[in-house]
Formats: sequence, C-alpha cells, structure tokens
Amino acid sequence: MAALAIEERVEQVEDKVDRLEVLFGHFMTQTGTTIARLDRTIARLDQTVVEMKAEGAADRQRIDAALANAAADRQRMDENLAAMKAEATADRQRMDENLAAMKAEAAADRQRMDENLTAMKAEAAADRQRMDENLTAMKAEGVADRQRIDAALANAAADRQRMDENLAAMKAEAAADRRRMDKKWGELSHRLGTLAEDLVAPNIPRIATEYFGWSQVDDLMVRRFVRHKQDRSKRREFDVIAVGEGQVIVNETKLTPKVDGIDDFRETLDEFVGYLPEYEGFKIIPIFAALYLRDDLVAYLTRQGIYAMAMADDTMELLNFDALT
Repeated sequence: MAALAIEERVEQVEDKVDRLEVLFGHFMTQTGTTIARLDRTIARLDQTVVEMKAEGAADRQRIDAALANAAADRQRMDENLAAMKAEATADRQRMDENLAAMKAEAAADRQRMDENLTAMKAEAAADRQRMDENLTAMKAEGVADRQRIDAALANAAADRQRMDENLAAMKAEAAADRRRMDKKWGELSHRLGTLAEDLVAPNIPRIATEYFGWSQVDDLMVRRFVRHKQDRSKRREFDVIAVGEGQVIVNETKLTPKVDGIDDFRETLDEFVGYLPEYEGFKIIPIFAALYLRDDLVAYLTRQGIYAMAMADDTMELLNFDALT
C-alpha cells in the first residue's frame, strides 16, 4: 500500500513536471518573440537617430547660410541708410534755398500789393467824384423825367377814356358777332348730324369696290333703324349698311370719335345677326368712320379688328387696311 501511494505521488510529480515543461516552452516562445520585436524597434530607433543627425546637420548648414545672408542684408541696409542720410541733407539744403527764394518773392508781392492798393484808393476817389457828378446830373434829369411822366399820365388818362369808348363799341360788336356765330353753329351742327348721309354713305360703294373687290353693291341702307329679333326691347340704328358679294359692310360714324364709342360699336357687331338675321353666314366688314381719327384711335381700332375710315387728301379712305389684311 505504501508503495502504491509512492507511485501515485511520483506520477503526480511527473505530471506537474510535464506541465511545467509545457509552460516553460510557451514562455520561451513568447520571450523570443518579444526579444525579436525589441530588436526591430531598437533598429528602427537607431535608423531614426541617424536620420535626425543628418537632418540636424542640414539644418545647421541652412542656419549658417541664413546668418550669412542676414549679415549681407545688414551691410546693404547700413549702406542704404548712409545714402538716405546724404540725400536728406541735400533735400534740407534745397528746401532752405527754396524757402529763402519764397520769402524774397513774398516780400516783392507785398510791395506790389501796397503799390496796387495805393493806386486803387486813388482810382476809388476819382470814381467817387464822378459818381457825385453823375448823381447831380441824374437828379436834374429826374426832375425833367417827372415832368415828362406827368405829361404822359395826362395822355394816358385821355387814352384810357378812348379805350373805354372803343371797348364798349367792341363789346357791342362782339355780342352781335356771337349771335351770328350761334346761328352758324346751329346750322353746322345740323349739317354734321347728317355726316353719315352726306359724306360717309356716298363713299361706301367706292370703298367696297376698291378695297374689297366688290363688283357692285346689292343694297345700301343709311340710318337703318331695326329692332332685335330675340329681345324686342332692344332697338338699334345702323348708320350705313352695304350688302354685296356675300359680305356685309357695317358702318358706325362719329363726329367726335372716342374709345368708348369704339367699344359700343364692337358690342353691337357681336349682336348684328340678332338684329338682322337675314345676313347670318355673311362675312361682316366693320368700318368705324369720322372726319379725323388720331393715330392712337387708329391703332386701337386695328387691335379690335375694325377698319378706320377718315378723310385723306380729298376723299375718305381706310387708314389701317394694310394692317388688317
């Protein structure tokens, strides 16, 4: 039994020895690896030291060169400073000379000013004497002028009386002229009220032929009063209507053309067939007429698609025909 116990102890000791050998082997392996890493690190450090020494030597050379350049720059600065001092001395000398010349010139100017002032005082005294003499003469002339003015005022009073008499006669004549003009304006207003019949309507057939190529006018209506066929409460007067060639010329004539009159005509054209359904399907040619049309009204009519008709040299013509064709 004792021998068996000793053998077991021996086996345990051998097992421990084996484990220690294994651990020692691991230790040696790790130690070798660590030593190899240390060797590499030391080698890199040595290389770094060598490089730093070389870089330090290069820096020392650059510093020495910079010191040499600084010494040369200091020498050039000293030379420039000496030159600047010499130039400053020369400038100061020139300034002193210029100042002396300016003082001499100022003294000469002061002397000339004193002489001029003396001459001006003498001339002013002479001018004052002449002014006193002129004032005396003017006073005498003023007395004569006052006498002439009094005579002129007397004449003006007589002239005013004659003017009042003439004005009264002119007022009476103007009143008579006004009565005659009122009568003539009444006659002219009556004639202008028939502008569509007297001037526009006779030109429509020629306009239809020359501008729109009609061979003839089948029907010409002046001041056509007609009631709307759907809305019997509406009644409209068309200044001139001309029919021919499957077309209808619809004319609006104004003595004093305005934009609102053009707008009213535009609305009437939209309802034309409602007033005269027998012309449904006919091409409608709208013409807005006046004795004279301003350029802005002609442009407005063109934008509305309406022909502008007014007096030219000796007859009525379409002013915007080319713009609408």
